[in-house]
Amino acid sequence: MTTRLIAGMHLRLLLICLGVLTTLAALVDFFEQARYLFGGKGEFADIAWLILFRLPSWVHLLLPVALIISACLVFAILNQKFELRALAAAGVGPGRLALPVAAVALLCVGAMFVWQERVIPPALDRLEPLMMSRFGRIDASWDFFRRHQWFAGREGRLFHVAVSPADGAHLERVTVWDLDERFSPRRRIDAARLDWRPDGGGWEARAVTERRFAGAEVVDMTRQERRRLDLPETPDVFRDLSGRPAQKTIGRLAQDIQAMEGRGLPSAEYRLAWHQRFSYPLLGLALLWFYFPALVVPWRRRTVAQALTESAALALVGYLLLALCRAAVAGGRWSPALGAWLPMMVVSAAGAAHWAWLLWGMRPGVRR
Repeated sequence: MTTRLIAGMHLRLLLICLGVLTTLAALVDFFEQARYLFGGKGEFADIAWLILFRLPSWVHLLLPVALIISACLVFAILNQKFELRALAAAGVGPGRLALPVAAVALLCVGAMFVWQERVIPPALDRLEPLMMSRFGRIDASWDFFRRHQWFAGREGRLFHVAVSPADGAHLERVTVWDLDERFSPRRRIDAARLDWRPDGGGWEARAVTERRFAGAEVVDMTRQERRRLDLPETPDVFRDLSGRPAQKTIGRLAQDIQAMEGRGLPSAEYRLAWHQRFSYPLLGLALLWFYFPALVVPWRRRTVAQALTESAALALVGYLLLALCRAAVAGGRWSPALGAWLPMMVVSAAGAAHWAWLLWGMRPGVRR
């Protein structure tokens, strides 16, 4: 009965807190974007769509905060009329009180992962065209949308591609450089278009001009309207990798990381995003694990105002740890894996020490 009561209270307060937080975030976002109404760059409907497409990201960002606030409120409410003291006197210890809270927290962790995979990428795919067409790009995220024109192939080849579609199978205005070990040109191929053959038989080139070099001089030049090029490079080499890491599913993010490293592009931010798909939901669980002993101490009176203040401070500590680790990864001081998982490891270690202190100070009959 106690388990169901606490779980029900926690779920109700969780939904209320999440609704309040996302509403506040949407209002702040609206007032931030309202300058476009006065600048003549957008209409009210455009801003409404922009906020709607950003809302899934806000939900994912604020769900751990709502989880912490709702847990603090549950035990503050139970503490107002000495229910925690009555439960402790009846032999209900922190272990039994933690079960419903842990169940709700694990439910939130699973929901956050599914939400990030299924809801956020389609929403951001619609948000980005709206940002570019109606408002223009106003932040530094343009770096995720640059289309690269130079590609490193095998055996010392370099490709310059003017136009490359998302799948990389049809290239326009292509220049292929064959270079020797001293980075001097041996051959240059210019083609108006390269099409990947579906049977895997190389590339079909159109309007081809081939030049061969001896030193710095052209010793031979041929032109052909159509030609088959047996190059070992596949369309994956030229696949479009643009987009924010949050726009990609976990599988596509892993593929893009591998492709970026194969092209010699920096992938630290994408690797950090891949690890944070797992570490960020677990960080909220770790923060709750860390502070839970302070919530269930029966001899401490706590008000709702104290619960709100403490939960806000706890969430602030979590975001501060994330910001510090992200800065260390961006500066090249830490690896993306360490930057993603260190906050959760630090909070979990502190939580283990907090639990040990609580259980050591309690009577054996109340520890369960």
